[in-house]
Amino acid sequence: MQTPFYVKVAEHLRSQGFTIVFVSLHEPSIPLIERAGFDVFNLYREARPLNSFAEADALAIVARFGVANVARAISHERYFYEIRDSAHLVAKLASYTVAFDSILERVADKGGPVALVQELGGFLGVLGGFYAARRRGMNALFIEPSFFRGRVFFTLNSLDAPRVPGSARGAGAEVSKYLRDTEAERKIVMPNKDASAYHAAWKKIVNRRNASRLIEKVVQKHVRGEREEFTHIAWYVRRHLSMFVNGWRLARHYRELPNRPFIYYPLHVPSDVALTLRSPEYLDQFGLIDYVARNTPATHVLAVKEHPAQRGAFSPTRIGEILRRHDNVIVLRPSLNNLDVIRQAAAIVTVNSKSGAEALLLNRPVVVLGDAFYRDSGLVSPVASLEDLAVALDNAVRGSPHSDEAIGRFFQGVWDSSHPGELYDSDHDNCRVFAQSLAEEIWRHTDVAGAGVRDPRWLQ
Repeated sequence: MQTPFYVKVAEHLRSQGFTIVFVSLHEPSIPLIERAGFDVFNLYREARPLNSFAEADALAIVARFGVANVARAISHERYFYEIRDSAHLVAKLASYTVAFDSILERVADKGGPVALVQELGGFLGVLGGFYAARRRGMNALFIEPSFFRGRVFFTLNSLDAPRVPGSARGAGAEVSKYLRDTEAERKIVMPNKDASAYHAAWKKIVNRRNASRLIEKVVQKHVRGEREEFTHIAWYVRRHLSMFVNGWRLARHYRELPNRPFIYYPLHVPSDVALTLRSPEYLDQFGLIDYVARNTPATHVLAVKEHPAQRGAFSPTRIGEILRRHDNVIVLRPSLNNLDVIRQAAAIVTVNSKSGAEALLLNRPVVVLGDAFYRDSGLVSPVASLEDLAVALDNAVRGSPHSDEAIGRFFQGVWDSSHPGELYDSDHDNCRVFAQSLAEEIWRHTDVAGAGVRDPRWLQ
């Protein structure tokens, strides 16, 4: 899904005079890229074997590339794949960073500005490219879905959430219609690329496409010997089987919307980059829920709900511990529409979920803990320290609504800060629009005044 999309986007960019070079961590995709006429580097062949790194040498290498907090840098892959071997992860980060550095050097030797374009992620292949580009003073551009369906954020040289400047004008006709339709049709914010994830675990297990992909991955890895970054096949199978069992075990805890005032905490996707890198202090969501429950006003209960794409992803044991300890906590049925829950909530508390922005759309009070694109909107209550949470929650449930004009200005600012295009939708028109958005962003950040060229080289 990813490679055909990026190849089509690259073809549109090439037609505009750009030179595109790919760096691949998916060996089965390399022939497709080469048939399209693009140069491609196989990162596995470029990278040193992990067993060639002594632990001290690997740490010294990543430090040389400006990685100040190594434990944080490897945390996404550690938690996502449940890998305990820190030395292995540090060696992998060092290996990929050095390999990327060599690739960028060779591309730069051909002349012209060079920068790196990637989808936002916390995996070590992504981070290795980011650290190598920044050490060389090259731009690194991250792509992630915007709040608005069919639009994306481009974030330059940072793993932080996008910064959305306020708009001097209220919501225009296009934004106003989008917001009205979203509220009226109860549409959750869901990129097309994640649509298949919004199903119960058992539907993912019996899905014919997923079964075909599983067989394909087994053949690629164990028969053809082709390497790819997301090759933890046994882990994926165990995870989805576990989600199926967990969902069944959790069913007895699920409740409907309460008939008393409640504060809503929407559970984030476990080990998502929004937590592991952007707000790592809140990665343990059950520790956070325990604290929020102890600071929820006595007049309210705390309602939590699993992310619709990750039903059964959380431990029934830990959820059970929370419920045994706190009689003011309920677990909502995951199939409840998120906008319906937000509409009934007295307030929403979140780390940095897009549910916070959905709550703003419905003019509900929001307490935000982490690094979110709406944190500086002036419409939410940002908490600098958990010590301030009790006061923030108390103020939120007693707060007054914001003006429609202020909300409109914020969402117009989000619209203006994002760009048209949908990730991994290979439709011809979408790829053309996406390429145009990317081209405009490239030129906005590329200084060619002294280079005398109109051919910046961008890698994907």
